[in-house]
Amino acid sequence: MINLLPWRTKERHQQRQRERLTLIVSVAAILLLIISWRLLLAYQVRQQRGCNSQLTQQIANAKPKYLQATKLADFQKEHQKQLVRLKEMRSDSKHITRLFHELSAVVPGGVQLTGLEKIGQQVTLTGNAESHVGVVELMENLSQSKLFFHPMLQNVGVNKSNKTNKNGFVIKCLLTS
Repeated sequence: MINLLPWRTKERHQQRQRERLTLIVSVAAILLLIISWRLLLAYQVRQQRGCNSQLTQQIANAKPKYLQATKLADFQKEHQKQLVRLKEMRSDSKHITRLFHELSAVVPGGVQLTGLEKIGQQVTLTGNAESHVGVVELMENLSQSKLFFHPMLQNVGVNKSNKTNKNGFVIKCLLTS
């Protein structure tokens, strides 16, 4: 076939070259964009690793101080607990002293206390008396006391275990606040 229009062939050839050039430029631009993006990401990763390294070092430097502060806080909490216990003991000491002082005033002659148990506000007194009169007098004294109230005689009887024939008794009463 005879090509009567050589200028068309030339134009097609130039069109193909332009298309190839456009394709090459597009591929080069895409490659350049990809390389730039990877370089940017690599730079950001280096920056982040540097920040991470600094943070790790700061954490390592701060860790002993944190542990020391934690120990001090625990030490302070323990001392606070001990202080509270000491205050309670001091308060209980005052109450116990007052309790024994009041007991020395209300226990009549001929009555011997052999046991004292305090649970909360309840006091249990155990003892021996030469006669029932001593137990009655102790009950009256406890009723009139400012420290004790609502005395209840739980048990009274001859104590045969100690061969003295004394009257054993158990009295429960409450303490005023």
